[in-house]
Amino acid sequence: MSVHSDTEIGRCVYKSAGIGCKDSGSFHQYYSSVDKKGSIHPRTLDKNAQMVARFSPYPNNRVMDYAIIHPLKDSKEINRLNHQVRHKLRPSLSIPFVEKNMLKIVKDVTYKQELKAFENSCVNNPSIQLNLQGRYLPECPAINPDTEPHLDMPAFVLSMSGEKNEKHFDALSKHMKEEVGFKNVFRFLGVNGNEKYSPENKKFLKQDDRVHHLKNGELGYRDSMEEVLMLAMKLKLPRIAVFDDDVYFHCNFKEKFYEAMKEQRCGGYSWSNKSGGVVLLGSTHWVNGKYPVFNEQHYGGWYIADADMANATKAGRKDGTLQKGEKTHCFNANAKSFGSHAVIYHESVYSDILRWLREEKIEPFDWVFRWLGREGHITRTIYPFLAIQYLDHESSVDNQRT
Repeated sequence: MSVHSDTEIGRCVYKSAGIGCKDSGSFHQYYSSVDKKGSIHPRTLDKNAQMVARFSPYPNNRVMDYAIIHPLKDSKEINRLNHQVRHKLRPSLSIPFVEKNMLKIVKDVTYKQELKAFENSCVNNPSIQLNLQGRYLPECPAINPDTEPHLDMPAFVLSMSGEKNEKHFDALSKHMKEEVGFKNVFRFLGVNGNEKYSPENKKFLKQDDRVHHLKNGELGYRDSMEEVLMLAMKLKLPRIAVFDDDVYFHCNFKEKFYEAMKEQRCGGYSWSNKSGGVVLLGSTHWVNGKYPVFNEQHYGGWYIADADMANATKAGRKDGTLQKGEKTHCFNANAKSFGSHAVIYHESVYSDILRWLREEKIEPFDWVFRWLGREGHITRTIYPFLAIQYLDHESSVDNQRT
C-alpha cells in the first residue's frame, strides 16, 4: 500500500473498471508555485513524502487554465479557486521573483517559466494592476452576455426615514419609471449612522478591532449596503441597481444606457449568468493623478482613466467587440474612482463585497471598487457619466460635503 491517496484511487479505478492511466503529450507539469507576494516556491515534500505547495490567492492565467491542481487540500483554497474559475475572475498579479534564501533552490528555468506565465496573463482591470505593481498587463477578452440588457432589474433607492424623504422618493421614483426607464423602483430605508453610532449608543455596540476613522454617516452607509446585498442574496436576484436619493440622471439616460451596454467591454459582462462585476453609471475623480509616472499613492485619477479609454479606442479589441478607432463607452475604475451613487451589481460580487465589509479594513464604501478590481472582478465606469450626484444640499453621509 502506498501512503499517497491519489495513487490508491488510481488503483481502485483500475481494479473496478479496468481503466488505467495513459500518458498524454498534451499535458505539461509545473512543479512550482507563486505566493501572494510573487515569491517563487519549488515543489517540496514533507516528512511523510507528501507534496507541499503554496497557492496565491491571485492565480495567473496558467493556473486558471490548469486541468488538474495538486495538492490542493485546504477547503478555503478550494472554494476560493472554484469561485474565481466559475466567475472568470482575473485578479491583479504580483511580479514573480526569487527570494535570497531560495536562490540555490529555485532554478533559473523555473524563474523564467513563472515570469513567462505572468507576462502571458491578462487581468480584468489593467488600471488597478498598474497601480499596484507599476507593470502593465493587458485587459482580458470581453465576456459574452447570456441575455439582452434591460432596465427590469430591481432598483433600490437608499433613503432615510421621515416625511420629507418619503415625498422626495415618491417624486424620484416617478421620474425613474416614467422618464429614466427603470420599471421596478423600491425605497430602501438606510441605516441612520448618526443615530446608531451616537456616543450614547456606541458603548452598547460591540467594538470592532479593525482600525477605522470614518464618520457615523459613512458607517451607516456601509451598514445600509450590507443589508441591501443580504436581501439580494436572500431573494437570489441576478443583478440589482442601487442609487442614492440625490442621484441626477442624464436627460437621455435610456438611449445612452443601451448604447453603452451594446459594447461588450462596457456592459456585456453584467448580462452574463455567471460572470459579472459592477457597472458604475457615474463616478467622482478628485485628482488627475501622476500617470504615467508610477506612484502607488497617487496613480489613480483622470489621467489613467483617459489613457485606459484611449488605449481601448486606439487598439480596438482582438475579440471584435470594439473596432479599431471606435470610441469606447467606459473605463476601468481606478484607485481614485469614487462614488457609489449609481451602480449596477451582479450577483457574482454580492458575497465578496460582504466579505470586504466584514473582514477587511474599515473604509468608506466606495473604496470597495478598487478592492474588487484587485480581486479580479470587472469594475468599469460608463463615460460620459449617466448619473451624477445632485449637490445642492448637505450630505447625510458626511456633513462636511455639500
